[in-house]
Amino acid sequence: MKKLLFIMMLAISITSCRKDPFPDLDGKFLVYTEPSENVDFSKYTSFYVVDSVRVSEYNRPPYYSQTEGAKKLINQVQTNMKNMGYTASSSEEADLWIALDYNLKMSTILNIKMTLPKEESEEKEVKLWTAHISGYHSYDYNYNMDRLTEGIDQAFEQSQYIKKK
Repeated sequence: MKKLLFIMMLAISITSCRKDPFPDLDGKFLVYTEPSENVDFSKYTSFYVVDSVRVSEYNRPPYYSQTEGAKKLINQVQTNMKNMGYTASSSEEADLWIALDYNLKMSTILNIKMTLPKEESEEKEVKLWTAHISGYHSYDYNYNMDRLTEGIDQAFEQSQYIKKK
């Protein structure tokens, strides 16, 4: 019995000392970015960000938003692209298209997708880079917006491979 108790105590102490695989709730969103394989970002010079954010919410069909919050997210992506050395352009002239997709169901999720313009991709969407920003949803709108804009900045910070040389 003493041996079993000792093993149980040892197991509890070992597992209680391990680092938690999830960060503490410091308020920051988890940011994951991924380029597609074999993309040479140096050949692109201009970008266009779609002027509305696709929104998916509880019990509602998806819709496109041009609210002040949507514009703030779009502007944050544009600022980061300019800081990476790209030039903003019209949808007809841009080398790259960027779209934002906001999902609010069990948590807050913002996806950013960089693709080739549709006419260059032969009807099939060619995804070059994606960013996934997610975390718990707060009912404080301004707090969520601050965390989303920080998440956008983080997505570009950890994606230095898309920066113009």
